[in-house]
Amino acid sequence: MNVTGNLLFYAKKKEKSLEKHTKITLKIVIIITIIITICNSQIVKFENETSQINRFKNDESRVVLSSGMQNYNQNSDGNNSSSLTKVPILLDQVIDSAKYFVGPGDVFVVHIWGLEKKSLIFEVDFEGMITIPGVGQLPVNNKNLIEVKEMVRVKFSEVYKNFSLSVNLHQLKKFKVMVSGETIKNGSFIVNGVTRLTELIAESGLTDQSNKRRIVIINQVLHDTLEVDLLKAQKLHDINNNPYLRIGDQIHVLKRNEYVILEGAVAYPGKFDYKERDTIKGLIKIAGGFTRGADSNNVSIIRYMNDFDSISIKVLSYQELDTFVLMPDDKVVVYIKNDYRPFFSVTITGEVQFPGNYSIMYNKSTLADIIEKAGGLTNRADLSQCKIIRANEVFPGEREYNRVQKLNPDYQSSKDKKYLLSKSLDQENVTNVNVNSQELLDSSSLKIILENQDTVFIPKKPNSIKLFGAITNQGIYPFESDKKYMYYIKMAGGLDKRADSKNIRIIKNHTEKMVSPDDAIIEPGDAIWIPEKIYYDKVKITKEVVLFIGAIATTIVSVFTIRDAIKNE
Repeated sequence: MNVTGNLLFYAKKKEKSLEKHTKITLKIVIIITIIITICNSQIVKFENETSQINRFKNDESRVVLSSGMQNYNQNSDGNNSSSLTKVPILLDQVIDSAKYFVGPGDVFVVHIWGLEKKSLIFEVDFEGMITIPGVGQLPVNNKNLIEVKEMVRVKFSEVYKNFSLSVNLHQLKKFKVMVSGETIKNGSFIVNGVTRLTELIAESGLTDQSNKRRIVIINQVLHDTLEVDLLKAQKLHDINNNPYLRIGDQIHVLKRNEYVILEGAVAYPGKFDYKERDTIKGLIKIAGGFTRGADSNNVSIIRYMNDFDSISIKVLSYQELDTFVLMPDDKVVVYIKNDYRPFFSVTITGEVQFPGNYSIMYNKSTLADIIEKAGGLTNRADLSQCKIIRANEVFPGEREYNRVQKLNPDYQSSKDKKYLLSKSLDQENVTNVNVNSQELLDSSSLKIILENQDTVFIPKKPNSIKLFGAITNQGIYPFESDKKYMYYIKMAGGLDKRADSKNIRIIKNHTEKMVSPDDAIIEPGDAIWIPEKIYYDKVKITKEVVLFIGAIATTIVSVFTIRDAIKNE
């Protein structure tokens, strides 16, 4: 009995223990199931939001050209065709919320946080409305971003309390714009909300007859017309003349008709389209402004007084340029200042410490000044041979020289031949500065005024002389002071048997003048020329003389014979 009771007691205890464990397990399972359900709901919610965002990002039908445009051209059969290129939309600056106007196709994302966190994405429909589930509809067409964001915030505040909200433009609208007039490609172009006028014009292209200063933008939706100056947009980066395009815009490029001409010291002179109320200063800005050296107080305006050739010329100061209004066919000339801030320089080479190019003052700097700038002379300098080469000066005589050169030698007069000989010896545009080496910079010759682009050459002082001609050993020999020419001839091995000793000449280093050796003082750099005797063939000369005398005698006999024949008749 006791055993049976114990077994029953143990069985009931075991049953209670199992029941207890079963309840605990069941509770754990329930808790895990609840956690999994919550996580799944959050995952589904996140996936829905992500798919909604990706739906807009990956929409294959939204494609733009490099400037955010697609061009539609008419085929010969009247159907539209287009060449599409996928590229990202690129901004030229951060979108200005006050200047961006919302329209169909703009996509917004709204983030809400507070007691409840959520993100919503909505798109402006074709009627210019946005529909926010659980909140309502808002008319946003042609309202700027600031206005739209405030409208959304106010609308949400009607439903949500104690919340924070951000409204962001998520994707830009695409729309068509018509282009007509003087463009290479007319028709419809697909643009986006940040496409500027210049981008559209770049895609359509302009003809040679297009008026860049009168681009008309007609908006059929807003019922307004805007005329912009494309040159100001391109040359002056004027945003006011390069607006963002809007839904309903139609672009018309007018044909060129009237002009003004701008010449002279401006960056880009030429012919410009006339625009009413334009000033000279405004035109000069479009042309890139004044160039270096422009005389802004010397601007001429040339104007027709009638339809023919009667003109008036008026010179304007800089202050008048901003108020003087241009008229069709005006010609504006901006003069340049003569020699405006020129850079004058000379080059010095040869025996100075620092050869090179040095600046000079006009009509003031002297040869002595430039030598001093170059660090002075070396101990080898020969100032007596200093030369100034002046390339910019033109002297008379070249025209005559060219004429005589073209003449046949048989028709050249004695004067012509002498002129050719003189020109062949002419050192063109070279000034010889004769300075005694001992005088150095104190010499008055060094006070010669240098001119722009002069080249100064100071040679090395020679220390030898040269012997050539009918001599045993031609060559260069060391100079020795106070020695006569025969001393050097003996040094060279003496005269050759063919030498013409009576006509030896000394060629002076300074002037290349030939002088008699008896009158000359041998100086460093001189040359001694020993000419050869001229060989005569006496037999040949005798034959030629006999033939010449015979010819004369024959002529005389013939003359007398003819005379006698005439007398006999």
